[in-house]
Amino acid sequence: MSSPNESSPKKKLKKWQIALIVFFVSPILVALFVGSSSTTTPAPTPTPSKEAEKVAQFSAELTRWETLNPASGRAVFTIRNTSDIAGTPGSCYVEVKDESGTYKGFDWIILENNIEPGAKFMGNVILKVTKEGASFITKGNISCG
Repeated sequence: MSSPNESSPKKKLKKWQIALIVFFVSPILVALFVGSSSTTTPAPTPTPSKEAEKVAQFSAELTRWETLNPASGRAVFTIRNTSDIAGTPGSCYVEVKDESGTYKGFDWIILENNIEPGAKFMGNVILKVTKEGASFITKGNISCG
């Protein structure tokens, strides 16, 4: 029997239990005290410089169509930087077709080269034409940006 003066033995926490408690309780305490006492002021919005606002402008044209076989051909194009800053045109959509729109081909090209102001870039892309109508192609278009 136990006497009233005797207390039950205390349980000791093991090291892993203490570590677990610290791991879960400390972030909560930090969030409570740091989150509530700190006042955040928004960072000032930077004003872009006039040069940062400028974007290079480009003109693009399909200069030639070369039939390679009945189902495909090469579209030769020229892209010119018409602005006063260097830049890249990015993605361009190339499309060719005949007068009636029966035969057509198209593709996207991505240009990553910087083109200096006033300079031009010449390139080509091979396009597959529907219904083996490459020899009937008479119109073409390229648009960038």
